[in-house]
Amino acid sequence: MAVALRLEKLRKTFVQDGREIVAVDDLDLEIASGEFFTFVGPSGCGKTTTLRMVAGLEAATAGRILFDGEDVTRIPTQRREIAMVFQDIALFPYMSVRANIGYPLKVSKVERSEITRRVEAIAEMLAIRDKLDMMPQQLSGGQQQRVAIGRALVKEPKVLLLDEPLSALDARLRAEMRTEILRLHRSIKATIIYVTHDQVEAMTMSTRLAMMQKGRAVQIDTPRSVFRHPASETVATFIGTPSMNVLDGRLQREGGAATIAGGGTTLYLSDEDAARLGELSRLRLGIRPQALRMVAPGAGLADGVLLLREALGFEDECLVELADGSQIKIVGHFSDALAENARIGLQAERADFYVFHPETGATLCFGLKP
Repeated sequence: MAVALRLEKLRKTFVQDGREIVAVDDLDLEIASGEFFTFVGPSGCGKTTTLRMVAGLEAATAGRILFDGEDVTRIPTQRREIAMVFQDIALFPYMSVRANIGYPLKVSKVERSEITRRVEAIAEMLAIRDKLDMMPQQLSGGQQQRVAIGRALVKEPKVLLLDEPLSALDARLRAEMRTEILRLHRSIKATIIYVTHDQVEAMTMSTRLAMMQKGRAVQIDTPRSVFRHPASETVATFIGTPSMNVLDGRLQREGGAATIAGGGTTLYLSDEDAARLGELSRLRLGIRPQALRMVAPGAGLADGVLLLREALGFEDECLVELADGSQIKIVGHFSDALAENARIGLQAERADFYVFHPETGATLCFGLKP
């Protein structure tokens, strides 16, 4: 049976050069039993430290960690019914695949017949049964990662912790292993907690995710909700590839009408949106590259010059300079005749614009009303 996890005011501080460094800052969240939950964010945001506290490898400075309501904050790692897969695969090079996977059971003095049964069952699940008598150096990077995951799963943990397990693999293998881990999650009963700086992994694999920033979870939700309704400019620009375009804008009010001016365009605001923005004079205007369309110059919301065009296969990623000198990206299918330095127009739906507070970064509008 998988374990539900609750973190209550979890905090971790370090002392460095005589000053206190806050790595995790009063983190509160719940992870449902059997969930695939991901901590995502840039380096130094506290995601790995949080995972290590859940594992018992780091002692919490304050707060509690509860498994199914039981406080395990001070319980040692070996009694937490967890298993962890690290970024560094760290297989024993002098042991066969079979011995590597079965090692945790051997240390726990499990009967040899039971070790054999479990190792072969795990190897079958991970499609490496034919590799059991090989040595780690005979395997590909993806196969080695399967062995590391198998070594963790053979203990039949209630919580499986994965700390950036795919970061050392090339792009093709990362994509393959994402699929394998998702398939694995559907076939086992463990709760999976995953840490990554790669937002693609977080978006494609997670039931829910926590976007971390400076030790805090700035948004916890499903990947689709975080993408469509980011809580802040920080979340909006971290989640999504390429990053969301964000421009400085000015809120202008004249004769009872309100407009946003920025990036060489002017957008009229509905009364509802104008009221939501209050008395702000400055703001930040965001739109995703995929939401922009190229049109003839003068036929869209703004004009610009195509500075750079990068082929991505079915789509191109283009860098465009607007009339005020700001630069944005646009992704789509474009004519082969479209050349760099061409003058173009840009069009978008009002619903695809986001408005952020110029100082706090908080999202003020998820799309502009008609």
